[in-house]
Amino acid sequence: MGSYVVKYKRHFNKITDIRLNHRQEKNKMNKGFKMFAAMALLICAMFITPLKVEAKTVQFTDSLAKDIEKAVNKYNVVTMEQVSNFDAGGMKSKSNIKYKFNIKKQIVTMKFYAESTLKNTKTIQSYIITKNVKTGKVTYKEKGNTIPLTENTVKLITNSIKTGAYNKMSDVWKTFLYGSYIKNGTKGTSTSGKMTFKSAKKIQKVVIDTVHYINDKKKLPEKVYIKIEGMDIYVKNIKFSK
Repeated sequence: MGSYVVKYKRHFNKITDIRLNHRQEKNKMNKGFKMFAAMALLICAMFITPLKVEAKTVQFTDSLAKDIEKAVNKYNVVTMEQVSNFDAGGMKSKSNIKYKFNIKKQIVTMKFYAESTLKNTKTIQSYIITKNVKTGKVTYKEKGNTIPLTENTVKLITNSIKTGAYNKMSDVWKTFLYGSYIKNGTKGTSTSGKMTFKSAKKIQKVVIDTVHYINDKKKLPEKVYIKIEGMDIYVKNIKFSK
């Protein structure tokens, strides 16, 4: 009888350990989801409430807008990279999103990688997300050992890419690259002109590096740096190709 009780206790303890481990893993996953959702919300929060800030190194005029349109419409693909660093509320996070807009196929590809740390728990997210801008359909696949995404989180990440066909390259340039950072309020202004952002956070600093050239005369922004309360965003490596 004593031997049976011992075996039963061992079996019970084993089941308890399994349940405990499962609960711990579930809690860890939940933490990861919360971190990811918070980070994605913060990235997408830029598109919520209008806020005007000062531009630093760009002069955007009607003439330049026409030159941009002429220059970029001969291309079918534009790529860019967005790097974000977040440090607030006990959470540190670094994300890297590489965008590829294919005008001919009407597909936007996002290679998303993020590392987050909350209360000494490190979480890694790594995905490839595609969005058909004509139909709005979004698909994704996970890379490596990573936390699965929910449909709502995928939509949250891709909300910044508006549904609707891009007919030409200048639509992408104006709607996404310029549309997300520079509004019509910059037209006809000097290098210290106004920029309109959409953000729920206080934007502290904006710097645009103009290093692209059109016909060796006009310059196009290739890098944008945005300093938000608790967050740094770098948009860089903006390139065009056929």
